[in-house]
Amino acid sequence: MPGLNYTADVNSGRPDVSGVTAAVRLQWRRLESYVLSQLTWNRLYRAASYIKSALWIVPFVAILLVLVVAPALVRLDAWLGWRRAGFGVAGAQALYQTVITLTLSFVVFTFGSLLVAVQIAGGQLTPRIIATTLLRDNVVRYTVGLFVFTLIFAVMALDRLENKVLEIVALVVALLAIVCIAAFLFLIDYAARLLRPVTIVARVADDGLAVINALYPQRTGQAAGEGHTPAAFGDARQRRMQHDGPSEIVVAVDLATLVREARWADGVIEFVPLVGDFLATG
Repeated sequence: MPGLNYTADVNSGRPDVSGVTAAVRLQWRRLESYVLSQLTWNRLYRAASYIKSALWIVPFVAILLVLVVAPALVRLDAWLGWRRAGFGVAGAQALYQTVITLTLSFVVFTFGSLLVAVQIAGGQLTPRIIATTLLRDNVVRYTVGLFVFTLIFAVMALDRLENKVLEIVALVVALLAIVCIAAFLFLIDYAARLLRPVTIVARVADDGLAVINALYPQRTGQAAGEGHTPAAFGDARQRRMQHDGPSEIVVAVDLATLVREARWADGVIEFVPLVGDFLATG
């Protein structure tokens, strides 16, 4: 092969694969360096922030979970041969169709209500706070995931319904329908309490206090270090770094990395822009 040291051993008659191994290691190092260069802290933070605020992540995981649970229950029913629930084909079909209609109505009503609630509550407070509070709330996300899981599970159960009723599957569908009804009633009351101005302000205050505690973990009067005072560094303007990336808004700072770099260089790093400031290129 061109570019590779691929020779044959005369005594053993086997090819010398040392060149191939070296080439594979070189390609692996290049791939590793590329992955490390792409997985920077800001990109990981953006991905984590998007996952926390995306409403479709939990329903999508619920769909994948159905694809695993449904075949397992079918095999379990065939293995146990349980015939005590007394479901008939017509009754099971009516149950599945009712659950499908029920959960589909819950999903449509939930998303429609959230959209209207954001528009109405946004007139009293800023829509960014309202939307973030609703989208990042785990009760709303997991309730929608439960509705989607039940919907897809009932559809798959209806597709597998033939001359014989899988009673374990039918019983699970019935139990999921009851749980969905209770979760929907709870979600209405929870969302009504969540969108009250006092609840929104309290949540914003809690998030603000958490950020303050993260940025300033030491209380007033507490020693910040071990008495180490760095030497004079001269004019700081000569060591100022400029932003070479695209124009963006500062949303978070990797404090741990900055502290580690400052300790390694025995210096002080001052991050000039504040969180929320617009940072232009250059």
